Amino acid sequence: METLTNLVQRAKEGDRDAFSLIVRQLSRQAVATAHLITGDLQVGEEAAQDAFVTAWKKLGTLKEPAAFRSWFGVVLTRIACRARRPRREQMLPADLSAPISEDRSLPEIALGLSAAHREVLALRYVDDLSYRDIAGALGLTTARVKSRLHEARETLRERYLRSRRES
Repeated sequence: METLTNLVQRAKEGDRDAFSLIVRQLSRQAVATAHLITGDLQVGEEAAQDAFVTAWKKLGTLKEPAAFRSWFGVVLTRIACRARRPRREQMLPADLSAPISEDRSLPEIALGLSAAHREVLALRYVDDLSYRDIAGALGLTTARVKSRLHEARETLRERYLRSRRES
């Protein structure tokens, strides 16, 4: 199997088939990240598609093919953040203080977190970006990224434990 870096280099040279392979390789991860950021699967799928289209159009601006994953993470994050519905329209549980039923999975509980917390969790644990790359994508300091990740993990842990106690 050809490496992502080689595929990116071929795509930069105009090879559409190589870019199609990149899309196939990264699409599940991109949708998962965008879903977590937007809080809505359909909006996340559309954001991921838009991110791939944007990446294809702007691929010439990528200086180092080995940096594609981080670069694409930034593109995806920006598009997903713009696609995010206004807070009042987000697909969140009607009452976050209501018990989270036992059959809810951890990713479903994560969708109840704030958008800021979902963003950093998705970029760190779905896209596996470094603190520095997350900071660049979100326009934050590295210290703030670490702090926000800690807050997000603690909130997620508390809600998960609460759901286990209440079930």
